[in-house]
Amino acid sequence: MISDLKFLSLNVKGLNSPRKRRLLFRDLKRKSANIAFLQETRISTTAAFRLADPSYSRVFTSCAIPKRNGAAILLHNSCPLQIVDVYSDSAGRYVLARGTCSSKWYTLMSVYAPNGPDAGFWADLSSFLRLHAKGKIILGGDFNATLCSPLDRSGHPPHAGLTSSPSQDRQFHAFVRNHDLVDIWRVQHPTTKDFTFYSPVHSSYSRLDYFLISPDSIPLITTSGIGSITWSDHADVFLHVRPLASGSSGQWKLDPLLLLKKGVRKAVGSALDSYLLLNDTPDVSIHTLWNAHKAVIRGVLISQAAYHKRVKLQAIVTLQTDLRRLELRHKRVPTDDTLAQLNRVRADLNGLFLDDVGRSLLWSKRRYYERANKADTPLARMLRPRHRTVLFPLIRDKKGQVHKSPEAIRDAFTEYFTNIYNHSPTHEIGNRDLIDSIEMYLKHQSLPTLDKVQSILVGSPITEEEIGRALGLMKPLKAPGPDGFTYRYYKAFYPKLKPILCRLFNAAREGAPFPAESLLATIVLLPKPGKDPENIDSYRPISLLNTDIKLLAKILALRLDPLLPVLVSPDQVGFIPGRQAYDNTRRAADLVWFAETYQRPSLFLSLDAEKAFDRAEWPFLFTLLKHLGFPPTFLRMLSALYASPGAQILIPGADRIPFEIRNGTRQGCPLSPALFALFLEPLLLAIKSDAGISGLTVGDLEFKLSAYADDVLLSLTDPPTSLPRVMDLLGAFSALSGYKINITKSEALPVALTAEAIANLSSSCPIRFTQSELVYLGVRLTSCSADLYSANYPRLFATLKAELECWNKYAISWLGRLNCIKMNVLPRLLYMFQALPVPLVASEVIALQRSIDHFIWAGKRRRVARHTLYRPRSLGGLGLPSLFTYYYATQLAQVVAWHAPAGSRRWVDLEASLMRPNKIHHWIWLAREHRPLITTTCPAILNSLRLWHRLAVKCELTSTPSPMTPIFGNRDFRPGLHVRPWRDLLDSGVCRILNLYHNGTLIPLQDVSGLSFLHIFQLTSYATQAHIKQAALAPPTRFERLCLAGTYPRGLISSLYRDLTSLLDWKELSYI
Repeated sequence: MISDLKFLSLNVKGLNSPRKRRLLFRDLKRKSANIAFLQETRISTTAAFRLADPSYSRVFTSCAIPKRNGAAILLHNSCPLQIVDVYSDSAGRYVLARGTCSSKWYTLMSVYAPNGPDAGFWADLSSFLRLHAKGKIILGGDFNATLCSPLDRSGHPPHAGLTSSPSQDRQFHAFVRNHDLVDIWRVQHPTTKDFTFYSPVHSSYSRLDYFLISPDSIPLITTSGIGSITWSDHADVFLHVRPLASGSSGQWKLDPLLLLKKGVRKAVGSALDSYLLLNDTPDVSIHTLWNAHKAVIRGVLISQAAYHKRVKLQAIVTLQTDLRRLELRHKRVPTDDTLAQLNRVRADLNGLFLDDVGRSLLWSKRRYYERANKADTPLARMLRPRHRTVLFPLIRDKKGQVHKSPEAIRDAFTEYFTNIYNHSPTHEIGNRDLIDSIEMYLKHQSLPTLDKVQSILVGSPITEEEIGRALGLMKPLKAPGPDGFTYRYYKAFYPKLKPILCRLFNAAREGAPFPAESLLATIVLLPKPGKDPENIDSYRPISLLNTDIKLLAKILALRLDPLLPVLVSPDQVGFIPGRQAYDNTRRAADLVWFAETYQRPSLFLSLDAEKAFDRAEWPFLFTLLKHLGFPPTFLRMLSALYASPGAQILIPGADRIPFEIRNGTRQGCPLSPALFALFLEPLLLAIKSDAGISGLTVGDLEFKLSAYADDVLLSLTDPPTSLPRVMDLLGAFSALSGYKINITKSEALPVALTAEAIANLSSSCPIRFTQSELVYLGVRLTSCSADLYSANYPRLFATLKAELECWNKYAISWLGRLNCIKMNVLPRLLYMFQALPVPLVASEVIALQRSIDHFIWAGKRRRVARHTLYRPRSLGGLGLPSLFTYYYATQLAQVVAWHAPAGSRRWVDLEASLMRPNKIHHWIWLAREHRPLITTTCPAILNSLRLWHRLAVKCELTSTPSPMTPIFGNRDFRPGLHVRPWRDLLDSGVCRILNLYHNGTLIPLQDVSGLSFLHIFQLTSYATQAHIKQAALAPPTRFERLCLAGTYPRGLISSLYRDLTSLLDWKELSYI
């Protein structure tokens, strides 16, 4: 059953105190107010953001520049009203918000009238309302006047007419009459005398606070009332309004704070023990035992929540009852004795409110004291854009029809996603013809397979240790699925639950499917940035799965992680351990430069996949996994997750209607990224192996594509031949797998193509051609490589400066501001430093560094030298990021990546080919006088080499000569300039001078087959030279050891940054 909407209006008498704001929001939540009209907020224009609350995220205010007056309208996140327009005055007297719900217009207005007569105010208010009101009107506010003095003022003569009323009452009455407004409380209480304000000076009551509505709104109102005067000097007035839209009454989910309350864990633990003792018997299946346990524990948690709420509110409810009784008595018969009792009860009630708020503020202050200055959740939330509840004023479906009511919008989304998740009804696992076609397709691809050991490990029984590890990696406050249980419940009772979970998951391993209710997910729709919110395809569906299902998916994902680098080619980098997005962006920038420099007619095509994750078909996926060598036990566990899943769309104001899912890897499932990477691999292999598709050839390597999840970038030559063939392969793959490319939204960047060639391609294939830039993984690739910097960095710097200016108004401490830079600004800069290997413009970086300084010091004079802030914390500094030093660290990290084994990183292979005949990972270790000339002008390589030359010796990254000095291709060892005679020595791993010595002794070269006496003599003579031997026996520097390892360890950039800063000459600090 859908409850009424509650409108509440209250004069708050100033909200500049954090304690009072906390008191207000707790009062609104306690009274379940959906829409609140506030008056006399006294908050200035610059501080209006302070009225926001997580539960009331939509706030519309009218503020004066000085701290006076002030009106506001607050909408609870659950309110279905979609605000379209907001208008206010400049004096903080009134604010009007109008919007729609179920295709009907509503106007809300909060008014704070002057204390005395002011004909100009009422005239302005009248014209303002007439100009902006639309649809049904609801005004709430403190009007500082009464409509009927005999009934609305105590002590007023009962038969006095309007002419004897104060002038502000007459002005108010005229305003109400001119706009045909209705005092709904008086309509429902025609003879009742009740009041909202008590004047101690005059010892009189008056009803100054009203809800005024248009006549057509009267059928909406069920009840109205006047509350008690508690923490403000006015009583609240309220309306109960029939639901503006039908919908569900909400869904239970575990309160994250409930388990922290005294006695709750003990009660739940006892109930869990009793339940398992009575029901964990051989005749009860594990799925029945588990799902019934949820129902039992849910009931216990609900009863505990009700008990604690009842205990907490018991004293408040008692005092509120006494307060209301005494108020009514004092209004009827105002005696001093009643007033004294009334004030005493009111003081006791306010004391309870203030104690509750004080404890809450103390807890918040403690939490923020401990965490607000750190790179942690509170600071991150402060920096994020203010949360806006996703509401749907209207939705336009694929047929162009417009839907406005919540039920119609829900039905439109349900139909839309039903078609996506069931787009090929005949493509089922039992369709033998389809499976045969898929197997035939996969046989033509050179797919890797798991070996026997890997197959056994990935399909082995699930252990309690695996469950504990997966649970430890989950964030406890993540939104739960339809069952409402969060990870906090699982972590709190893990010792009791782990044997049951282990049996449950291993039952799935043996083929027992999960019940349909376990696999039901709630789909939350998130708007895609830059898309029209009225279009039905402008939303990304995120599936909120039940926690137990996500836990099993996480376990399987952890098993898959070490296998993905084996099963997925280096061209795919998304969600593959050890691979990063910049691997593809740097390679793309290199290829664009290569095509431009050598005038290779090329087409860089970014494919737009239509709902890529959601359209993946299960018959193809499971047949592929079987083809890759996954054992039946693993496939059964996976099949249990996809046996009979369902979903329900979450639309505010509408019931959830479940529908079946027959395809797709659900976004929000921990297993989806890995499954999608495997799903896409056959297509990528088909494109790479097809002789009819030409990619850019550099040396003996060909580069046709790169992929990050569903972001696929093709680099094609001979487009008239290659492009149609790509379309054919995409069509063949789509027919079997469900993967579909939206070709009209795909975008292409031509390089070295004539206008005629581009026109011919446009006529044959409806892709969009861009002549200037192509966005790929957040980087703008330009057809002219010289424009890479100008297309990317100035926009990023401008965005960061604007955000720093925005954050400057927040109350963030000095240390907190430093951490803002580390946790928000720095990661975005590091991504661009890695993704785009171009030199920085020093003046622009210095300007950004100044903006950072301005933010850290909140626009005030600097009190500590910047150089001191740069110092590491261990040396008395605060570790303020130095942008140039971090840029150097990222480029040095890419120098480390040059030493990766061939084939592991495609951009490294590309740049190695561009450096031929030299080997880049050998060339940099040669002394400058022994280096051969560079044969490439690739900007990425030259930029990294330029920085290497500047930093290598200066920052003690190496010595001269270095133990990493190569033996071959080295002019200092001329016999080694021709490598062929030394092939056997190279194959044995001896390629650097440090390889010539073992434990301080020259290795026995005579044991290496294929070396003649002359070769042995030449190499021995070279190796025993004093400076060579000294270099070979010198311990490698830390940077040299990183390069020798040939890996890219986690945290490499941070460690290189620390190394660079530790080498600086930090003088002794003096604070005097």
